[in-house]
Amino acid sequence: MAEAEDYRAKASKAMTRGVFTRPDPISAANYYKRAAESYKACGEYRLEKLHRIASADCQRGQGAYATAAAEYTRAAELVEVSATETLDVRRRECHRLHLDAAAMYEEMGEHGRCAESTLKAAFGLVMGMKANESLVHHDASNNNNSTGGGAALVAIEEAIEMFVGDPLNGKRDYRRTGVSRYAVDPTSTFSTTNNTTPASLELATKNIVTEAYAHELLYKVGNELLHRQMYESALYAYGAGTAILLHEGYATISLYKSYVSTCIITLAMGDVVAASREYERTHLQNTGYLTSRECALEEDLIRACTAMDDEALTVARSRTGPHKAALANLDPIIRELVMEVRVSGRAFVSCGGGSGSSNSDTKKNKKEGVAAPTSKKVSSLPPRGGGIVEKGEEEDLVARDTDAGFDEMDDIMNQMGLNDDDDGDDDDDDDGRNDNDDDEIDLR
Repeated sequence: MAEAEDYRAKASKAMTRGVFTRPDPISAANYYKRAAESYKACGEYRLEKLHRIASADCQRGQGAYATAAAEYTRAAELVEVSATETLDVRRRECHRLHLDAAAMYEEMGEHGRCAESTLKAAFGLVMGMKANESLVHHDASNNNNSTGGGAALVAIEEAIEMFVGDPLNGKRDYRRTGVSRYAVDPTSTFSTTNNTTPASLELATKNIVTEAYAHELLYKVGNELLHRQMYESALYAYGAGTAILLHEGYATISLYKSYVSTCIITLAMGDVVAASREYERTHLQNTGYLTSRECALEEDLIRACTAMDDEALTVARSRTGPHKAALANLDPIIRELVMEVRVSGRAFVSCGGGSGSSNSDTKKNKKEGVAAPTSKKVSSLPPRGGGIVEKGEEEDLVARDTDAGFDEMDDIMNQMGLNDDDDGDDDDDDDGRNDNDDDEIDLR
């Protein structure tokens, strides 16, 4: 402790302007760093954090960006484990320090590390939240922004785009908040397919992060969002990871795993048509994917959901069935999610230990309330962003889907003249005869 106090005094003296001397930030930065190391040895983590920030500020002013970034990152890590500040203060401070580190990496031209620090800053806003808590209405200052999502979700999706620009992300339409930095029309609410140009596509290609295991970091982000039932945003993160693998051009197993994972997430959202379209137009165009075990799993899942066959779906996702090897290769959260996919509707339950029905409940309720597939969308889905639906509310949704499906089938039967509600003894013609064969054709 005495050594730390001595270093702090030397640092203060180095930054003091005299008659014949001027401040020396380089020496002060080194003294502040030594003082921080001494405080670390004493277990004084709050003092260590303050002196690391002071050292980083001195290094930043002198252009030593690498050292400054390391000090800011270490200070942010100390904030995460601090027990003296309140949770809101820790969130804001961790967010700010990681953003400072990202700015240093950007000055160095380290685009990948800048994106990683930006992602850490975004998740600093969700510090202390439950694993299955939604981010839709969360904000560090308890105020929602104009886009309808919390500041945490906005920051996370902006950080995802720093890895892969929206023009390269095949799942860009699932972005929930903000506007793409490559958008032609910055006034649009969300990034859309038609909001890009060849010039923006070329710029996004130049800025894509190609560092090792960058796609794995995006998959971790997607899995964290799945825990919070943010299926659309998770699909956006997985789309960015897939784009990195496609850009590399030599990934095989990881790319196949990404393909089947995005299919499972899309099926969990209840969008069988989108999953089938992507499978036919994108996944099947990869020759190597055709013979993979992931392709067989994806095909059986889509076929079972399209045919609304509960038994086929149970066989396809069985842990002891023909696709056990493909399922074992998936992330744990994706394996849990595939067990909650339904042949009709959205997977309401929370993954990773959240409340909801189990797989046995799904088996017990099979064959109940299954409506015929129609071109009209009759299901009332939860709000975008994965709001949690209570059990009683889920049963009401299933009942409404069933009633609407049978009503529509009755209307179709009436239009085709196949409805058998009449007893067949009524005669509505005006020919004076009591018969039921006025519409028959005399073939004699």
